[in-house]
Amino acid sequence: MICLYRIFTYIKDWIKERQASYLDSRVVELIATALSIRDGAIHPTINYEISDPECDLDYTANTMRTMPVTNAMSTSLEFGGFNSAIIISRFE
Repeated sequence: MICLYRIFTYIKDWIKERQASYLDSRVVELIATALSIRDGAIHPTINYEISDPECDLDYTANTMRTMPVTNAMSTSLEFGGFNSAIIISRFE
């Protein structure tokens, strides 16, 4: 499989990660990722105001974007080096 188009978003600010337990916020993030695939909606990165001209990544800044999503990756980077990533795909 070749990734033809990559879009980046960050939803941890939406779920206020520091106030919820880490496990709860990871579950909410995974559900949001699955809903993005199901609904074809990419959640925005809030409070993204100034882009770096040297960084050509496609961020979903401040507004939701609708487009078909077939694969998505959710990462969790924790204190102490407990890191994980999960890739989920549309089931047809």
